[in-house]
Amino acid sequence: MDSISRRIKNSQRTNISFKDGTPSKSTLTEGEEIMTLRKNKGLSLFRKQKGILWWVNFTRDGNETIERDLKVNGNAEFSRDLTVHGNLIGQRAYFDAGESSTFSGSRYLNYNDGTVMTSNNGYIMMRPGSITGISTCFNAVNVSGGGQLSTYAEAKINGTTKYTTATVSYSTDGTGKKASRVQARGIDKFVSGDVLSMYVTTTEAGMITGNVDNMNVIVEVTYDS
Repeated sequence: MDSISRRIKNSQRTNISFKDGTPSKSTLTEGEEIMTLRKNKGLSLFRKQKGILWWVNFTRDGNETIERDLKVNGNAEFSRDLTVHGNLIGQRAYFDAGESSTFSGSRYLNYNDGTVMTSNNGYIMMRPGSITGISTCFNAVNVSGGGQLSTYAEAKINGTTKYTTATVSYSTDGTGKKASRVQARGIDKFVSGDVLSMYVTTTEAGMITGNVDNMNVIVEVTYDS
């Protein structure tokens, strides 16, 4: 047999047998393919390759079911509704704090009801996760003298600073001064029962003085489960 005939013969597909049920890799020979109709799962094509049983499912109406985990390395787009019957892993949540009156220096911020947070009085985390973002917006008032004021917001877990905004520096009055940062999951972690509280730090360089007014802080967390 010449090389061309051998290539044609090797490229020809052998007939694929059909059976009901789900095969095991022990029932197939290396390189063998089989079409099966599995109970409650539809039509599937199986192939044994390098000792591993591979398969692909067919659809008869455009609907598809992923039997186990689905990993998407790129973007996922849903043209219609997404329904989740189990837990949605990695949900984000947002916690806020602030102070509507003017103040100077550094201090813990307030809940919405005006109660001041402390190292052990803040938002109680109900499940494990990590801090993934923080932002702040405030006004600077009564600024005078030479030098510079620097203000940043902090997210604390059990009284320990874990993540901060970028520092906002200013030497005159101004409104809408802002800063924000985001980071990946799993860096600044917390567990169920930990206390999340918000704090603001303002430092002075030179003879300058001034106040922060209408301070608002939002902390983003992403849960593990």
